[in-house]
Amino acid sequence: MSLRRAWMTLVIAVACTSLVPPAMAQESAQQEAAERATHEAGAVQPAPSTTLIPTLRLGDATNHLDFYGQIDKGLLVYDDGYQSYDFFPVDDANSPTLAGFFLVGTMDGGYTITGNLEVAWTPLSTTVVNQYFPETLYPTDVLLRKAEVDVQGDKGTVWIGQGNMASMPSAQYDLSGTTVAGLSAVQNVAGGLYLRYADGTLSPVQIIDAFNNYNGLGRRLRIRYDTPAVNGLYFSASVGTVIVPTATGVLGYDIAAIYNNTVGDFQLSGSLAASVPEAGWALIDGSFSALHVPTGLSVTVAGAIEHNPTTDPHYGYVKLGYQQSWFDFGKTALSVDAYLGADIYTPGDQSRSVGAQLVQNIDYLQTQLYVGARLYQYDDPTFSYRDGAAILTGAFVSF
Repeated sequence: MSLRRAWMTLVIAVACTSLVPPAMAQESAQQEAAERATHEAGAVQPAPSTTLIPTLRLGDATNHLDFYGQIDKGLLVYDDGYQSYDFFPVDDANSPTLAGFFLVGTMDGGYTITGNLEVAWTPLSTTVVNQYFPETLYPTDVLLRKAEVDVQGDKGTVWIGQGNMASMPSAQYDLSGTTVAGLSAVQNVAGGLYLRYADGTLSPVQIIDAFNNYNGLGRRLRIRYDTPAVNGLYFSASVGTVIVPTATGVLGYDIAAIYNNTVGDFQLSGSLAASVPEAGWALIDGSFSALHVPTGLSVTVAGAIEHNPTTDPHYGYVKLGYQQSWFDFGKTALSVDAYLGADIYTPGDQSRSVGAQLVQNIDYLQTQLYVGARLYQYDDPTFSYRDGAAILTGAFVSF
C-alpha cells in the first residue's frame, strides 16, 4: 500500500507543478495514420535526433531492421458507488505495453517489402482488474498483435498475415493529443470493473460490456489491399478470421475510406468503415478529427451502429481538445469528452460517460505523463445501477 500511496503523491505533485500531452500512443489513430504513411513512404522513419533513445536500426535507409516498443504503466482508482479500489501497477488499455520490429527491404521494379512482428504483454490490464480479482496477475497474457508482410508499389499496398483489418481503427481517429488518457473507447479506462446495482450488490455487468466504441473488426489473420493515397484519401478492403487469442473459424470482411491531410491551418484525419463481422451481422463505424494548428483547438467525433441477431447497438462520441507548447520540453494537451450509447449490452439500455484528460509530453525522454478522469452511468429496463467513477494516471514511454 505504501508504494501505491507514493505513486499517487508523485502523480499529484507532477500534475500540480507541470500539468503533464502525448503524441505517440500505439493504439491511437495518429499512430495508425503514421504507420500507414510510413508504408506509403516505403521505409520506417527515424526518430528525431534530439531524443534520449535513438532509432534502434540495423542497416541503411532502404534495407534495414528497426526495433520499437512502449511501456505504459499507471495507477487506476475506481469508486463503484459503494466502495473505492486502487490498482497498481496497471497496464493502460488505451495504449498497452508492447514490442516489435519492422524488417524493410527494396525490390526490383520499385517495390518495398516490409515484415512486422509485434507482441503485447498486459498482465494487469485496465480492462481485466476488478473487484473480485484486484491483484491477479496474468503472466501468460502475451498477445500476438501483428505477424504480417506487406508489399507496396505504385498501385497500392497488399498486406498478408495477422494485423489490422481495413476498419481498424476507424472509430479512433483523434488529433487531440490526449488519446493515451482517453478516447472514444471509453471502456478502456476501467473496463474490468463491475457495475453495482442500486441496492449496493455487484451486478454481473462489467464496464467493458456496457460501453463499446465498435472499432471495426480489429486484428485478424487477413489479406488486405490499400489503394494509393490521392490528396490524403485512400481506400482499403480486407477479409480475415480471428486467430488470437482463440481461433473462431468465422470469416469477416470490411471496407474503409481513410483521410489524412493538412488543409490551410487545419490538420484533418478520419475514417468511415463498413464491416460484416460474421453472417447476420453488420457494422458501420467512423470517426473524424480536426486540429486548428495555430490555436491548438481540436474537435473529434465518433460513432457506430451495429446490427446483430438480438439488438442494434449504437453510440455517439464527441471530444473537445486544446494543446499548447507552454513548456520547452514538450506540448501540453487537455480535453473533455462525452459518450452516449444505447442497446450496447441489452435491448433498451443506456450508457453514458463524460471524461477529462491531461497529458504532458517530455520529448527528449520520449515520455508522456497523463491523468484521465471518467464517470460511468448505466441503466437498463430492469435494473438501476450506481454511477462509477475512475481516475487513471501514469507514464507512457516509447522507443
